Amino acid sequence: SKATVSVLNWSLPTMLKLCVAAALVAGVSAQGQYTRRDLYSEMNVTRDSTKKDIKRMYQKWSRMLHPDHTQWDKTVAKKRMIQISEAYEVLGDQGRRDHYDRTGMMDTGTDSNTEERRKVMLDGENDIFVIKHKDVYKKIEAEGDNWMIFLWSVRYADSLDAGMTWMRFASRMKGIVNVGAIACDDDLMGICRDWGIRQLPTGVYLKGGQLKLYTGKVEQQSMVDFAATHLLDHADRAILDYTHGMTVRSLPLAPHLEKAFPGSSLTSGAHLAPGRTTASTLAANEQWDLVTFEYTDCMDCRIELRLAVEALARSSKEVPRVVRVDCSREANRQFCSQSPQQEGRAWNIAHARRSTYYAPSAANGWKEIETTRWDFEPFTHKSRRYTARDLITFVYDLQRSTIIKLTPASFTKTVLKTKTAWAVSFSSREGCDACADSAADWEMLSRIAQGYVSSKGTKLRVGSIDCTAFPAFCSSWGFGNEQLPALRLWGGGLQRKEEPPFVLRRQDPYSMLNEIKREIEALSTVQITPEVYRNEIMSEEGKKGNWFILWNAGTWCPPCNQVRESWKKVSRNIDESPVSSKVRIGVADCDADKALCNEAGIDSYPTFELRKEGDIIRYEDGDRRPDPVSTWAIQQLDNYVIKLDARKVTDLSRDRTQPSVIAFAAGDWCPPCNLVKGYWKTLSKRLYPLKFGIINCDDNGDLCGKYGIGGYPGLVIYPNGPETPGGEARRRPAVKYNIPQRPTVDVLTNWIKETVPWVKWDPRPED
Repeated sequence: SKATVSVLNWSLPTMLKLCVAAALVAGVSAQGQYTRRDLYSEMNVTRDSTKKDIKRMYQKWSRMLHPDHTQWDKTVAKKRMIQISEAYEVLGDQGRRDHYDRTGMMDTGTDSNTEERRKVMLDGENDIFVIKHKDVYKKIEAEGDNWMIFLWSVRYADSLDAGMTWMRFASRMKGIVNVGAIACDDDLMGICRDWGIRQLPTGVYLKGGQLKLYTGKVEQQSMVDFAATHLLDHADRAILDYTHGMTVRSLPLAPHLEKAFPGSSLTSGAHLAPGRTTASTLAANEQWDLVTFEYTDCMDCRIELRLAVEALARSSKEVPRVVRVDCSREANRQFCSQSPQQEGRAWNIAHARRSTYYAPSAANGWKEIETTRWDFEPFTHKSRRYTARDLITFVYDLQRSTIIKLTPASFTKTVLKTKTAWAVSFSSREGCDACADSAADWEMLSRIAQGYVSSKGTKLRVGSIDCTAFPAFCSSWGFGNEQLPALRLWGGGLQRKEEPPFVLRRQDPYSMLNEIKREIEALSTVQITPEVYRNEIMSEEGKKGNWFILWNAGTWCPPCNQVRESWKKVSRNIDESPVSSKVRIGVADCDADKALCNEAGIDSYPTFELRKEGDIIRYEDGDRRPDPVSTWAIQQLDNYVIKLDARKVTDLSRDRTQPSVIAFAAGDWCPPCNLVKGYWKTLSKRLYPLKFGIINCDDNGDLCGKYGIGGYPGLVIYPNGPETPGGEARRRPAVKYNIPQRPTVDVLTNWIKETVPWVKWDPRPED
């Protein structure tokens, strides 16, 4: 068969040429990182080869490249055999082969969770904020926060390997530095090209609105060190470094005490918040969030301290007060004696309270009568090393919590019967390590959410339920021990117990707050009734617009129940995308309006349907998760290129009412096709309302041959339609265009316009 051509009879020069060609196919282009390995070409089989054909070809390669028998250079043969083995691991396994055919990604079995990891990266089910649209990035850029952003491609396994490191890095940076990810495919490929990115995966960082390439190692600690050095805005202002002499009175005056004790000397001891203890004595008390007693040098300690201070400062209206004391210096020994060095530790850390006593004086208002006294609350930790998260938790535990403690009675009274939105955490004090880990996240969320009010005037509160004290109550809401910890949102008292819960994943507090804000904001979804369908969708004016509709059924339909809640996220994703102004979103109940759904031609539930300027496009992928569905809709709305099959090609070419252009192209193996495939979307927008279609000749070879297409890519224009307004609509002979070797989008645009000069163009906005 064609798939089993004997490679044993090929000459050595021929085989070397094949090897070089295969290496070029397998490699990544120096000019662009979006190529992929063609495993079929590497093994010299075709896409329709059977499993037996592929195995037979692998055996022939193995015999030919065996080190005891090969006529090749041993080093070249070894590398080629590794390449063949990797290809066979994928193509010889039906599941991996299907995955490769579908995604272009290799799963060689080194990680059985490759597909799952890809979904995690795309869905944002981690602490990385997934940037899905250019408008989202522009908003981030305008806000001026510091970011590190991971740039990757869904096509390469090495992107997933690097993505795992970035996810661990994002977990370390929770609440400290924003970490995002951009998949440089499809809609966002342009932004990566604009940045001059030529190799994936890679990273960039955004500081003060300036974007720079991250050139450090893709290793968690290296990235943490980089962030601690370059991306912290608050730590330097908050940390006082006493590497020289330190006494009990040498700390600077707290800002609020400048007003309490005007003109006081910085060493007078009058540094603390005033408060009376007796009729004649004023006790001044001042809190220091963290004091470090540093006995030996510790780079890790400095980094973790800076990260913790940054997080505390970001989540508070006031900058935390932190002081470092070098206990190796003689001048600081007396002060450091209050916290002796612990065995095996380079630093001791404590929370400090300083007290000074005063009495009234006729001369200057206040007079010191007693020496300042220090009280320390030491930070204790089982491990000899601590992290920024440990320090954040330590400080939060000593401060008054901003989370409202709820009981079943107060929950019913406040959460379910008020118009305030509530984010309620469910956790346990016993047998739940994850609950203890999440405590700092909930507290930070509560602090940064203070003062938030939605556009409709809905306020947000953060509360908590102790499932150790109220296990039955937690279970009644679906939160048993296995589901803890969890955070659930009640949107302004509108969510009832029987509704599917909106439960947030544990992730970065700032990402959680953004998700909560999205959920609180009202949706602009239209309920599709017979009147809406006939008057707003099917009317002549309605057919000029765009609708994205969920045709759904009742609770008897399990798939319908699954998409009912996720449709909210689909709607929000589209509402936040660049195409939001182009489309209206609707949902129809086919149990309540069976006649309506029959009229619309709906024969299965649920059905996602896009009605785009009179054309009906249905989502046929089996993946009904919110992100894939909304991404599909956004791409369809922002793309006027029609994907064609045999029937659609015939219909388009025979439509006598308007001109059309059909692009005949091949797959990734065709370099000229890859060069111009980015032009199709631009052409379809520039040449609107001309119909622009594309057909893949790999899948429709006979059809392309029928239309006389001898080389790819090819363009054929059907200059049909009336030449004057109100003129006769008629068909005209097709006009073929031989695309030059290095065309530009302007060259193609001008040729089409010259071929149908009578068309009144109505171009759509380009990216």
